[in-house]
Amino acid sequence: MDVWEFFAANGEVAISAAEADEINKGLSELPASKIPISLMSRIEDYIVTALNLNSVRAPYDRALSDLLDDIRKSRAVCPERNLL
Repeated sequence: MDVWEFFAANGEVAISAAEADEINKGLSELPASKIPISLMSRIEDYIVTALNLNSVRAPYDRALSDLLDDIRKSRAVCPERNLL
């Protein structure tokens, strides 16, 4: 399952550790500017949860933390991104 499939799914989605790793890898390579406004909150929530559960492997943890910071900065600069 790729990043866009996962975040486009409605409702709860069960994923394996390997799928989570694939999603984390995809997110680690993604700049905040490429995230659709409609998915920012979901991606922010996912990253926070994944980092809090320590379920992000070392190659991706720093990049996901940076992406989370960039999403939050983006939302602070453009308040309309907080509406979705």
